[in-house]
Amino acid sequence: MIKVSTLTPWLFFVLISCGLSTFGQCTLNAGPDQYVCAATTTSIQLAGTSDFTGWAWSTSGTGTFSPNNTTLDAVYTPSPEDIESGAVVLGMYYESINCMVDDMMSIVFTDPVANAGDDFTMCSFGASLASDCRGVLTWSSSGTGQFVDEEIAVNPIYIPSAADIANGSVILTVSVTDPLQICANTETDEVTVTIESSNASVNAGPDQALNAGGNVIDATINEVVATYWKTEGSGEFFPDNSALNITYSPSNYDMDDQFVLLTLDGYTVSGCKVSDNINLDFTLSRRESLLSEVQVYPNPFANQVSVTLGDFNGLVKMKVLNTSGVVVWQENSMVQAHAPLTLSGLQGLASGVYQLVITSDTQQFTARLVK
Repeated sequence: MIKVSTLTPWLFFVLISCGLSTFGQCTLNAGPDQYVCAATTTSIQLAGTSDFTGWAWSTSGTGTFSPNNTTLDAVYTPSPEDIESGAVVLGMYYESINCMVDDMMSIVFTDPVANAGDDFTMCSFGASLASDCRGVLTWSSSGTGQFVDEEIAVNPIYIPSAADIANGSVILTVSVTDPLQICANTETDEVTVTIESSNASVNAGPDQALNAGGNVIDATINEVVATYWKTEGSGEFFPDNSALNITYSPSNYDMDDQFVLLTLDGYTVSGCKVSDNINLDFTLSRRESLLSEVQVYPNPFANQVSVTLGDFNGLVKMKVLNTSGVVVWQENSMVQAHAPLTLSGLQGLASGVYQLVITSDTQQFTARLVK
């Protein structure tokens, strides 16, 4: 896996503004941009040109010019602040009554920078990393968990394995190289992640038929200190959305849609979140006979799951959610009546409890999956 940090400040510009003096054309050329490795280059040879005198070098940083800032081929020594910023802009400038001219060039320090971030505690279902790096990044783990979105994210999500959780911590290492390969060195840094092992869970209860007069929902929790309900519809929670057991009063829009999804989020004392969903479906009573024919096997599963949807034919949307309500797998597929549908690509999921949601234009089925 390779990616380039978006923190790399390598966008630069050249500005040239010329006028005519009474003695002819004013011309200055600061030379081409230079890409250097500060680890092996302590000073940079400049190559400015000019057809007149009176101009001077300037810097956007805090480095120094030797022997002075009025020598065309001066040597620029960058400061530590220049190097840390990743780049510095040098300019040649002259101004008189009849002529104003300047030219600029950039010195880019391509040195890789590795900062994996501070040590932190994550929940057992994973967390996003918070590194501050510059260059091409590669992440590795001392454990057996997996990185999610590693191909596209500078800071991917790390999901610990069962072994990581049992060990209680894991060391994540980031290795950074120069994408231009001017610097040959590889910089590394590591972060120690403590993993909170918890049996926290929430259960929003079984699906119900959507009731215009309100749905009474009795939820249960384990090792959770705070709960919050949310809706994909526009109804109201009574007494409020922070109560565990609530009555949901659907809006007119909910009733028009004939379906609404409610989510119960629970938080542990350290802030880890677990979630569960409940479907309120006006058509539930009309599809109970069909859903009784749905089969999901094997469950628990190792690498893949098969599903049979009874007499149903047509297109379905399938997704698998973890206990945080995050979609970790999804796929659309055509289904034939009584034909098994195989959900492949699940072998990369960590051991744990998941929710399978299968939706068609008029029906929805949910099931608890265990790996």
